[in-house]
Amino acid sequence: MKILLRLTLLFSIFFCSCKPKHQGEKKTGLLSNLVSITDNEDRGIKEIIAFYGGQCEYGVEKKVYTNKANESNFWLKLSKSASIDSLAKVPELHCSNIVYILYKNLDKEKNNYNHIESELIFGDGGTMKSSFTIAQLEKVKSKIQLVDKIVSLI
Repeated sequence: MKILLRLTLLFSIFFCSCKPKHQGEKKTGLLSNLVSITDNEDRGIKEIIAFYGGQCEYGVEKKVYTNKANESNFWLKLSKSASIDSLAKVPELHCSNIVYILYKNLDKEKNNYNHIESELIFGDGGTMKSSFTIAQLEKVKSKIQLVDKIVSLI
């Protein structure tokens, strides 16, 4: 019975890791391979890769605490991107844009996460990280809609 259970588990891991990936997509960790992403999350990752190019790793991180509420975070790591390397003068802008591109594609999934985190890895080995709460991203989304309305009036 134990052998059958082990073989079933091994087959499941192998089967889940054989799913086709996007060009530039890389999932890391066992949990990320076993948990599939939604169509909206997939659309956001495709948009990031289309906009910046390079390689995008992503996953879900769970944090469990004894003295406060547990957290669930979606993380993105973008590397090998020529456009990021050429525009590295303002890396904060690109870190936040990567998070926002994913966020604007989410629907009900927004409630699944406390933070969306991004990390840029530059060609010279330098890195830049950022993390945004869902409340911050919702505020940005409402402000962008206002800016779009103003621009259309001009």
